[in-house]
Amino acid sequence: MTGPHARLARRGRSDATRISRSLVSVPWRRRTVAPLEVDPADAPALRALLTRAAADLDEETTDLLQKHLTSPT
Repeated sequence: MTGPHARLARRGRSDATRISRSLVSVPWRRRTVAPLEVDPADAPALRALLTRAAADLDEETTDLLQKHLTSPT
């Protein structure tokens, strides 16, 4: 992305990647990461936003976030 919001877009991609990866349970992680709490009423709107953002996110990040948003909280 170019333009006046390019820096914000890069930051958003970086944050989405970090959050999605923190949701994955791995044995070497010393600290536990609290899962994101998604209100079931907000999940459809978040899935719609994720669909819109998918073109700008890598496939792994999109898949991890989609999996989290479709799992019961």
